[in-house]
Amino acid sequence: MTTKNVKVELLYLDLDTCDRCQATDRNLDTALEAVSGILRAAGWEVTVRKTHVTTEEQAAALGFVSSPTIRVNGRDIAPTLEESTCGACSSIAQTEVGCRTWGEETSAPVTTIVDAILRAVYGTAADTTSEPAPAAGSSVMQFLAAANKPKACAGACG
Repeated sequence: MTTKNVKVELLYLDLDTCDRCQATDRNLDTALEAVSGILRAAGWEVTVRKTHVTTEEQAAALGFVSSPTIRVNGRDIAPTLEESTCGACSSIAQTEVGCRTWGEETSAPVTTIVDAILRAVYGTAADTTSEPAPAAGSSVMQFLAAANKPKACAGACG
């Protein structure tokens, strides 16, 4: 039997303190665990890549527009781009930053992830187009610009 491959990708800004990124990462693991047996039995292999985006150049190259993002076969699983202020990322960047939401949820729901994977595997036409490159004023670019800016010394520089 020939093994077919489905590619799942998590792009994120911060897994250390951002509860949205952390919860989405956990939900992705849960979703993959839920579908792995079915996919394996059907001859599918899942390739997972988790990418910590740290620079504006990297975000632009990846077409990363909102954190966290999950893509299946290159397609963002979120039906629309919605964001709200993220306290953790705003604290890191020292400016107000919006992170992704899924309707009322602040992390990608397990059911949404499972549905996206199964649609990619069993759906009809596979759209493998990626998101557009992030605009200069996007939340991702604001976060990265602020987070990578040298911090001012509060009289402690020597």
